[in-house]
Amino acid sequence: MSNTINPLNIYTVEDCLEIMTGLSDILISPPFVLQQRDRNIISNIAMKTFKGTGLTDKQLAVVKKILITNYAQDFLDRGIDLTASLEQLRGPLRELDRSTFIKIKSVKNIPELKQTYNQGNFHMEHKVIVVRFPFNLSYARVINDIKKKYRYDDRYFNFDNQYLFPYEEKYVYHLVNKFKEKIKDIDPVLISVYEKLSEINQHPEQYVPGIYNYQICNVPQTFIDILHNKFGVPSKENLYLYKDRQQALSLEHMDNLAVEQSLSNLDILTKKIAARKTFIVNINRNKWTLDQVLNSLIELQRFPLLVILNEKTAADDYHEIHTKLKNLFHNDQMTVMFRLPNQGIKNIEFNQMISENGTNKPVDKNTKIVYINNRRVPKPLIKSDWCAESVINLRSEREHNQVQNFLQQCDLIVQYDSEESPWNMWHHEVEKI
Repeated sequence: MSNTINPLNIYTVEDCLEIMTGLSDILISPPFVLQQRDRNIISNIAMKTFKGTGLTDKQLAVVKKILITNYAQDFLDRGIDLTASLEQLRGPLRELDRSTFIKIKSVKNIPELKQTYNQGNFHMEHKVIVVRFPFNLSYARVINDIKKKYRYDDRYFNFDNQYLFPYEEKYVYHLVNKFKEKIKDIDPVLISVYEKLSEINQHPEQYVPGIYNYQICNVPQTFIDILHNKFGVPSKENLYLYKDRQQALSLEHMDNLAVEQSLSNLDILTKKIAARKTFIVNINRNKWTLDQVLNSLIELQRFPLLVILNEKTAADDYHEIHTKLKNLFHNDQMTVMFRLPNQGIKNIEFNQMISENGTNKPVDKNTKIVYINNRRVPKPLIKSDWCAESVINLRSEREHNQVQNFLQQCDLIVQYDSEESPWNMWHHEVEKI
């Protein structure tokens, strides 16, 4: 009687992966049980080969190591010659572009940006910083960290392992600073700009616009003269006015101790508004009264004031704020630049209040309060020379696009409401007070 030895089956590497994960039509009993530490990588690679994507040389090396180290006996028990199978490929190895660089490119030379720049995120003649590397988790984390610093900037795009940022100093500095020890191929222009920015960071008093020891530095003298005429020469008594407008004036530096001393004698709400880090503040009406809000605007010299009203609640909101404002300004200094259809009690009431209060005069240089609705900016207001120092909306809500665009010129927009609108949380950077 002779013994018959069944020959071991030989498959391709791809077949082995798909057999292990249950994707193959080849029936194996019992099924493979993948170790927890191998499950993700084996499953991911197997899914790609199952869809027709070839293996890369690095993937092949990883697969061979895992299968030989951890599953050689499992394959033998199932009648498969693992050693021979690992030398068989279903198709050629996939060549992977492993180029790694940080370069400057023109938007018009990047076809993948066509849809993006049509939407206004990038302009055709602009330049972008292109960061390119094959998948690398630590590099990807660096990219995400930089994006988070400017999360409201939507001028970002990525494709085919390339990550695009606007060609601006802030992005040059952070990208080169984080990748200079990781990526060798960095555009010399970016290196040069980074070195200049590093020099500025080391000696800000020589370059960065700001107020140093109560002196406005590193800005044109004409700009200094304008600020002196409007707010006075910086001092302990008025430095808080500069702090309140710091972002709008692009005064990036102010001595912290001097600012704290200047803020020390102000009302607590005024301090919070002046020290804000955003243009929009959501002031909780359950914590602060409208009188407190208006008093803070007076302290910060934030008049003339633009008031935004919602047509649906215009009568109640106008009555609430006008009751307060008429104690500060004469009706001759106020104007309501819209009317509601004379339909419904509230609409009629709103129009009557405007007529009775006499707040229906044209806007001029003496106007301190202007009311508009949240749907449209009146043409007479756009054509006039009138300019608001601040804006208040008694609702935390989305204005229509035309009004939103008009408000972009304002560096203090107050939303006075008991809660924050979901629109704010997704589309605006808003500070809650």
